[in-house]
Amino acid sequence: MVLKLVILNGVSGTGKTSTARELHAQHPQFTWLHPDGLWDTPAMAPEDIFVRVVEALHGVDSYAVVDCQIRPSIIAELLAPLSLDSWLCVLHRCPRSIWEARLIDRGWRDFPAEQIAEWASMLMQESVGPEFLTVDTARHTTADVCAGIMQRLAATG
Repeated sequence: MVLKLVILNGVSGTGKTSTARELHAQHPQFTWLHPDGLWDTPAMAPEDIFVRVVEALHGVDSYAVVDCQIRPSIIAELLAPLSLDSWLCVLHRCPRSIWEARLIDRGWRDFPAEQIAEWASMLMQESVGPEFLTVDTARHTTADVCAGIMQRLAATG
């Protein structure tokens, strides 16, 4: 089997880790890679984190779920070193008031809200094409998001 990759993308507080945790619970055979805690991610550029993730996936030959933040426009280029059967980028989004509240609930106090909002806007603009699925985590439960991901994966083989 060749690696099939699910990239959970979006700004902090939009539900990527909740989705990854639920997908992994439903499908324990999926490899779940969450960069936080593996590397000094606050000090790294998103592209550098994603390259480390790609390198860590060498040898995985089934489904892998990656929870990260990456510019959609450069995903294909960064994935080139992997032998991928397919990949799906799932953009997690929700209204600013919700992700701000979630970050405050985590204990974040001095986060750059305007910068995060700009990043969220760019992610929306670039997440177009058949390899992308956008989910609104304010309107859908984590279970619904996971079901949508599995439906998309089933439809793409």
